[in-house]
Amino acid sequence: MSDTAAFIYWYGAMILMSIIGLPLAQYLFHDWRDKGYIFARYIGLFLVAMPLWLLSSLHIVQFNQLSVIIFVVAGVSVAGYLIGKRKIKLTRGMIAQELMFFIFFAVWCVIRSYNSDIFGTEKMMNLAFMNSINLTEYMPPADPWYTGGTINYYYLGHYMYVFIAKLLGISTGLVYNLALTSIIAQFTVSVYAIIRRLTVKRESFIADNAALLGAVWISFGGNLHYPYKFIESVFSGEVFKYFFPDPTRIIPFAIDEFPAYSIVLGDVHGHYISLPFFVLGLALLIASSRVAFDDARKLKLTAIISVFIISMYGVNSWDIITMLFLFTAMHAVQAYQTGRHWKKLASDFVRLQLALVVPGLLLMLPYIFNFTPAVGGVGLVQFDQRSPIVPWVQMWGFFIIGSLAYASFVVLRKRERSQLGLLAAVVVVILAMFAVESANAEALKGNAMWLIGWSIVRITAMAGFAVLLWNRFADKKTLFVAPLFAVAAFCLIEGVEIFFFKDIFYTSNPDYFRTNTVFKFYYHAWVLWGIAVSWFFFRILTAVKGRPRLLSAVALTGFILFCMSTSYIFKAVNDFYPVNANIPIERTLDGTAWITTDHPADDALIDWMNANIEGQPVILEAVGEAYTYAARISTHTGFRTVMGWPTHEWQWRGEARLAFDRADDVRVMYTTQSATELHQLLDQYGVEYIVIGQEEYTKYQDINLPLLQSQFEPLYSQSGTMLLKVR
Repeated sequence: MSDTAAFIYWYGAMILMSIIGLPLAQYLFHDWRDKGYIFARYIGLFLVAMPLWLLSSLHIVQFNQLSVIIFVVAGVSVAGYLIGKRKIKLTRGMIAQELMFFIFFAVWCVIRSYNSDIFGTEKMMNLAFMNSINLTEYMPPADPWYTGGTINYYYLGHYMYVFIAKLLGISTGLVYNLALTSIIAQFTVSVYAIIRRLTVKRESFIADNAALLGAVWISFGGNLHYPYKFIESVFSGEVFKYFFPDPTRIIPFAIDEFPAYSIVLGDVHGHYISLPFFVLGLALLIASSRVAFDDARKLKLTAIISVFIISMYGVNSWDIITMLFLFTAMHAVQAYQTGRHWKKLASDFVRLQLALVVPGLLLMLPYIFNFTPAVGGVGLVQFDQRSPIVPWVQMWGFFIIGSLAYASFVVLRKRERSQLGLLAAVVVVILAMFAVESANAEALKGNAMWLIGWSIVRITAMAGFAVLLWNRFADKKTLFVAPLFAVAAFCLIEGVEIFFFKDIFYTSNPDYFRTNTVFKFYYHAWVLWGIAVSWFFFRILTAVKGRPRLLSAVALTGFILFCMSTSYIFKAVNDFYPVNANIPIERTLDGTAWITTDHPADDALIDWMNANIEGQPVILEAVGEAYTYAARISTHTGFRTVMGWPTHEWQWRGEARLAFDRADDVRVMYTTQSATELHQLLDQYGVEYIVIGQEEYTKYQDINLPLLQSQFEPLYSQSGTMLLKVR
């Protein structure tokens, strides 16, 4: 299928999902100006994909193209009936959001076509998951890199996109990049819709632009590190050298990524796949916040929301922690707003919390029973291991500026001199500590007393701002959500300075013990705090709109900061995509096309195997390091191999021995001098085909080719690449 046809079919499927989800979206977001139109897309996908996943998990219905078509036709039929019955009509807001989605989707498809290769970082892992799911009839899908096991990782997001692939009959090489680009489009427009809802105003130039600029900033903006380093180079007179991953590794021994980096890098990984689902969860929280705590509809609404929230556990398990925290906090604030005695509220609160968890938990039981988290508890971060001032401020600088601006605005309007003095003191202390650490970075590195002092200042500032927001909005039944997002972001950011989850990084490389914890919760905080800051900016603008000069000054300042942040995306795109290169480029959205040029022999074998071998057999191929070309046949076919990337299997299964023992066995099977030993190991793993190509010759230079050829017939042989049939 051509790129153009795939693009059109995929976009058509997106429209189809929106139609399926529109009736429920209108019910959930009935008081939104746009009726939650943009969220209908993923609601619709959820409504047709998840029931099939459940029935497949229970071995009632096979996951294949016919079942997918039946579920989609049923979904469209029911939606069409409800749309007609309720007389749902398109509005200008809906059309505008669809146009925004199309523009972002199309632009990123064009950009991605300059470097669509599914290679490097986690890309091959994600493609392997997609191809395995594509061959799966009954869930859970087989682990393509660990024969005999199922995928012990979050795979539901990958499943959703394979569901669309089966519907359309599009190859996973194309689906990978179409999913990548549609995710950022959906995320950006969803954030726009959320900010626009929080601004409340029905028709407002300020509200529309605050929402649009806020969404673009959150999706495509970088942190303060990039402009900081540029300014630093100007003053030092040095040549400005910068690579787009630089701002994502500034917190020592951690990962501090953000959406703009993810879309450019192109890993369709759990944290990125979950972005549209995460913001759907935020939208559902806003919808729930509009229904009073003691309203009879609250319990029913919460039960419906539950299936969307708890299912996030299978898309990116970290999301569910933040979501449950947010909903619990929202319920607590609403309970406080009723003014009733806490004893009378307790039973209602418990019922709501059960409604939030139980329905979704029942849906997810098949996933939970087949998933073993590779986490060994929670640990405490020592003071000398916490984030230094300079990288922390570089990470959150734009958010800090926005929050301080709003705090200053509130204090100045109240004319509270004492609070203004306290605010000024906090700013001065932070700037002074930043300057001291900048000048003495090595001397203060890991200094516990210095980091304790910084923690006290940071917590004091966050707590003070949280109190300011509480005093101003705790009693406002329709205005507390954005402040809640800000406070939740503070809790996440500060929480990773105190606690961490004990995962593979903790056991395999102790210096990086909190890498994953910082990574996943910073990602959430970026979205939450970004939405809150956009709302703060809107509040300031609307308050000064009657004073043209002040309005212009505030708007100009905000726009300058916006440009400083979003300049990162242009640098990142220029680094990763040769859009300005004066060389001929074969542009394509097929992420597997590069193999035809770089590895033609492997490409021919993969095509032959996909065309001639049915089912999901076990193959033997070379084992290799993570993020390399290793496990290339299982990745591009979805067939099971004895071992793919050992470190990843260690991460997923929690035991290094399980992975590395298999890697040793693979070496033995390729190099042994004993036919008995060879057959014993092949039988142990149920190997049906043996791959012998350039990767095997390179990895196992003592490969016993005569023995292998004497024992098994060559099913395929071309350009020095062979496929031997074992059974």
